Amino acid sequence: MGKIPLSIQNAPGPATISVKLAGDATERYTGYTDGYCYFNAPQDAQTHTYTLQVNAGSCQTAQTFSLYCGAPQTCSPPNNVYRFAVPPGEVRYNTADEACQGVCSGTTGNEGGHPVDYLGVGGKIFDNFVNCTAWNNTGWFPVHQNPGDPFTQIVQVQNGIIQALQSCPCGNNDTQPSFTLSARNPTCDGSISSGLLLTGIQRVDRYRYTSGTSYTGPIDCQQGTPLTSANGSFLIDIPAPAPGNSNTYTVRGWNTANCGQWWDQTVTVTAPVCQTGPAPMTVTAFQPSCQNGQITGGGFSIRNGDRSGKFRYCYGSSFGCTSDCSAPDGYLQNGSVDYGLSFNSRSSGYNQDVTIRVYKGDCSSFTDTTLTFSVPACNVPCTPSEANVSERYDGKAEIKNYSYQNTNCVDQTVYVAFNPFSIPDKISLFIDGRQVFTSGCLGDDVRTGKTVLLHHGETLRVEVDGTCSGNSGTLWQLVMSSKQGVFGQEYTPVNR
Repeated sequence: MGKIPLSIQNAPGPATISVKLAGDATERYTGYTDGYCYFNAPQDAQTHTYTLQVNAGSCQTAQTFSLYCGAPQTCSPPNNVYRFAVPPGEVRYNTADEACQGVCSGTTGNEGGHPVDYLGVGGKIFDNFVNCTAWNNTGWFPVHQNPGDPFTQIVQVQNGIIQALQSCPCGNNDTQPSFTLSARNPTCDGSISSGLLLTGIQRVDRYRYTSGTSYTGPIDCQQGTPLTSANGSFLIDIPAPAPGNSNTYTVRGWNTANCGQWWDQTVTVTAPVCQTGPAPMTVTAFQPSCQNGQITGGGFSIRNGDRSGKFRYCYGSSFGCTSDCSAPDGYLQNGSVDYGLSFNSRSSGYNQDVTIRVYKGDCSSFTDTTLTFSVPACNVPCTPSEANVSERYDGKAEIKNYSYQNTNCVDQTVYVAFNPFSIPDKISLFIDGRQVFTSGCLGDDVRTGKTVLLHHGETLRVEVDGTCSGNSGTLWQLVMSSKQGVFGQEYTPVNR
């Protein structure tokens, strides 16, 4: 506790007083009594600069001052006791530069006693009177305090010796409140609610809390909420923050035996993000590896899907394959599946996108997820190879696929020629699962000729979709060759 003389006269209206540390927004003013302004001063054995501001109606004034406050001291008997043998009228000073003046001088003073002026290093602390009839008695004799004086001073009268307790002008260990504050974060299952937990409580009997990193509530301790701790702990229930958010609180604790002393602690409470309803479906990748010159182990997992769901997959960053729920690549078992994929070996690593389309069991809706697979470098043996596919199809409309991998140690050009004849059909080209060309549904002998440049280890897949006209029969012819010259066709290169 600190205090400074303050006189307010002829104010044009009610006065408001503020005391703050330089550079600190915390309000430290606690009261104004008998010409003194009282405030909460840090007890850190340092000199601090304060700003005192008084507002009264249209009048405003402010001034700065400095105060040194030592560390808290114990002021309970029998520690730090100064003894004075005080003959009538004599003045004695102790090592703390404090004095007792005119004790029991024989002159009757107020309250039938004699004046005791107890002076401290910060100035006069109080004017009180001790009854001389108790002078020759033993035991502790309390000195009456001035109203509002926050200091506890006791004079002991024992065989003509006055024992005055050491002055503690900035508070003392006997009244300083303290506690440790921690967050009680709420849980999703409701087993723990949101709260502010005070532990290690010392000399705190009232509290208040406010939002933010500093206390902004009432400074009068009598407006605090009574606190009764069990085993030095106390829990303040607070509303839980919104899911995934945090709120910061500052708790102030008082010891009402000395309202000018308080203890502030700040903590942040965080609420988790809780899942409501069924867990969402997830589609995750498990990455491939190189084993004995072959890529193995790559694929994907589906979890929490429709219990009777289905799926199709397509190499590429979007679903460019035929979306036919009635002919899926696989089925979910109780909403889950693990499915392996094939990746081509190359002498250098590469990334491959795969898009998975997951349907509900009744095919009423689907969800697409694109995964990226990191395919490691995996040497492909150099062996001579040539593309050599020639097929004339006449039958039921369906989708057919033809693949060729270039195992030559040099780049290779593959020629693709397609004739849909009169019934519309569609041809699509994929390099390592990535679509590089589609013709759309063509008929009336509108032929397609394409050249595809394949690097070592790359695979060309040709998909022929004969369902452009429904499920009736169709007729088409496909040639995929490392040699040019089929159908007398003109060829244009695909854009890789």
